[in-house]
Amino acid sequence: MEIKLKPFGIKSGEIDKFKLSNRFISNNQSTNNEIILNINSFERLNQLEHDRLIYFACHDPLDQQNRSLIHAVYPIFTSLQRIQDLNQSNLSTYSRFSSLFKSTLNQHLDHCSPTNLLHSANVYAIWSFSHLLYFPIDGRGEGIVAEEILDWINTIDIAPTTEEGLEITSSNTPHLHHNFWPYIYKSIIRGFHKTATQPLHSLLSHPTKSISSTAERLISLLYTFPRSTTYQFELDYLAAHRSWRDEAKRSLSSIADLSQYADEFTKYVFDDITLALQLLCGKKDKIFQVADDWRECLAAFGLFVVPSLRRDDIPSVIDEIFNQLPLDTTLPDQCIEAALATADTTKAITLSNEFDPWLVAHLTDLLDKIGAVDHDPQFPLSLRQHFLLQYADKLASDPGLWTITLDYYAQCGVEGASRVRALIVRVPLQLDARSDRDNKMDADNVFDISTDLPNLTRVEEILSICQEYALEEEASEVCRNTAEQLLDRGFYGLAVAFCIRAKEARKLGRITDLILEEYITHGQTVFSNLVNTIPTSLLNVTTSSAGGIADGGDSGDMGSLEIENDGTQDASARALARDPAVSSRLAFLARYKEFHSHLKTNNRENAAVLLVEMLSTEMAPRRFWSVLLADALPLLEYSEILFTTEEAYELLRILEDVHTGVRANSEREYLDPLARLLAKDGTPSYHRALSELEVVRLALARYIAKCCVLVE
Repeated sequence: MEIKLKPFGIKSGEIDKFKLSNRFISNNQSTNNEIILNINSFERLNQLEHDRLIYFACHDPLDQQNRSLIHAVYPIFTSLQRIQDLNQSNLSTYSRFSSLFKSTLNQHLDHCSPTNLLHSANVYAIWSFSHLLYFPIDGRGEGIVAEEILDWINTIDIAPTTEEGLEITSSNTPHLHHNFWPYIYKSIIRGFHKTATQPLHSLLSHPTKSISSTAERLISLLYTFPRSTTYQFELDYLAAHRSWRDEAKRSLSSIADLSQYADEFTKYVFDDITLALQLLCGKKDKIFQVADDWRECLAAFGLFVVPSLRRDDIPSVIDEIFNQLPLDTTLPDQCIEAALATADTTKAITLSNEFDPWLVAHLTDLLDKIGAVDHDPQFPLSLRQHFLLQYADKLASDPGLWTITLDYYAQCGVEGASRVRALIVRVPLQLDARSDRDNKMDADNVFDISTDLPNLTRVEEILSICQEYALEEEASEVCRNTAEQLLDRGFYGLAVAFCIRAKEARKLGRITDLILEEYITHGQTVFSNLVNTIPTSLLNVTTSSAGGIADGGDSGDMGSLEIENDGTQDASARALARDPAVSSRLAFLARYKEFHSHLKTNNRENAAVLLVEMLSTEMAPRRFWSVLLADALPLLEYSEILFTTEEAYELLRILEDVHTGVRANSEREYLDPLARLLAKDGTPSYHRALSELEVVRLALARYIAKCCVLVE
């Protein structure tokens, strides 16, 4: 087995060199064919760089042909489960589904590679036989079954071939061809009676009159052989078959008399014709002699020995056949078919498990639905659940089949539900996959977020499935993982949306801190753009709950990208956003962005109102109080009155609180953001920050004095 790793674990042709380096590969394998590998060295000092890598691989990947079959069968499987859930199922319904599976397998054969063709053909043969025995078209299965068995064996194992017949009939003397009589016998037991008459016509010109006349009677018997498919009523067919058999027996008796007078040159011809007539008369020992295997023998028994053969008769007939033609146990496909024929479905399922995982899963599922599978109550899982889970585990090794895997798991009771929960949170989110959307984030060049928006298609699909299966905890975990990945990529606004969806107030606080950090690092424009990426539904909730001026600024392109897509998510988001711990964080971001927007448009009155609101309601985080006080400086020095006297005193009170905190040795907590904003050489200076606050204090004193003068 060769596993290709990237980067290379061992380069091609360097295995011997690897062995000499005192290094080795260690691995561990999971139940769904996933492998974890790493390369170790017996000498730590000689370890190479990629020896520290951990590789994840799959040793049994599904090839494209298997994937096409999986996708083709999937809608049939899911429809079958829905039909059963609706209590609209009966044997006729299951027969139609079995026929759909059979047709899909047949189409799959056209796309199989030469290496897989034989195995796929055997899977088709097994399914076709189970369809014949357990899922009759009429929904009852009470009729004669010989023609169906014959059609099955002639479909899966074509014999004799058309080429053989052409070779015989095109020879100068067909009845002298070495394959003449084997071809005739094979045609007889396979039901190709009219085909057998074509080479037999060469005997009509045989110089021995008795041979030509006997050949003529044989040809007549083949032409007149009654077939059950041509009769409307079973009794009419059986009567016609008895009459025909009596005629065949008379012909056999007459040729026995003629053969007594045959010379040594014609006796062998009489012997060959006799064997053909014995086959027609249903001589069991002769059928055993001619038939290649038990399947061919069963078809011949239905034609000549037991013309009234029904499905319930097959097990006893099979036992009789096996006494003369033992089953070849080296052929797993025939062993499965034999177990099905003898109604030993448990054995058939067990053997199918060793033969093909797709076959055992779907065959057991369908057989279980008609009550043909025994279940031991001592085991928590039925055979159906066990093999469906096993098949789904195999599908789980391919990340691209996760939706199909989930639907298979979902049909397997408690254990299946457990695996659904385990898998749904491990599905790759594919945020970096190419998306059809061509939207771009409008951002400052300094903060480069001009790349494509993350592709949330997979995430939305996963959350939809979580809602379908009522997986609330798993949906929250998916949202947490999504928020974390979005955060790593710098999409803070979307990360906020998914934090709300996941009800992660703590992580939301981390994101708001990072957005404020971007304000300190990259400035107001980048900060505003980031706030614009937060869904407007969240900002509307927080700003309305906080009260005050409606947002008159611009809204971002991504404002309604996620939360507003789904009513359930929106309701959940709003419920969490009303929580004071959450609403205050988001409300501050919205208000602070709006504050700068008003300053930019010279709307100083509204800017002043927002500033007081953010500070007086303690909406702003404590560490940002000093920044807001510094932002108040140009408003205090403006020629017009923007703050009331009470509001000015409130700003002074907050300024004193900052100084009190600084005196309590909490400079970092109260001054760090302002110190970093004022840093000229990149080094924060608390002294410069305190000096700025002293300027604010002086401005407040002058402003209060001005207010008092105006009042007087």
